[in-house]
Amino acid sequence: MIRVSSIPWNHPLLREVIPYERFPVSARKLLKHCGDADGGVLAWDGKRMVGFFRYFRECEGTVNASGTWVDPAYRRRGIAKKMWNRLIARRPSRVEVSTYTRGGRALVESIRRSAGSGAVIDARHR
Repeated sequence: MIRVSSIPWNHPLLREVIPYERFPVSARKLLKHCGDADGGVLAWDGKRMVGFFRYFRECEGTVNASGTWVDPAYRRRGIAKKMWNRLIARRPSRVEVSTYTRGGRALVESIRRSAGSGAVIDARHR
């Protein structure tokens, strides 16, 4: 069973303390840019991290989320949406996100349809 948890700004993963060699190559690029994040959301299968994203507090009630990653062996199981729902449950008034893939765009559209918190999901598709 996949477990999702929030982490604070001082978590070792966000402070770039954890050796990235432990993670798949597909995650390393995103992990290298976590050092200034205000928080993150992680997905676990037992003791194995299978997904994450980080976010930044822009101003009162607004978060900018970026770098969603799910282990390729765990994709298409709703893990990314589950992680995002964890953030949205904290009731930000606005979530800003940039997407770079068709999968990212589909995720944002799915979250928009199901967001019951009233948060505005502002997406820039690149």
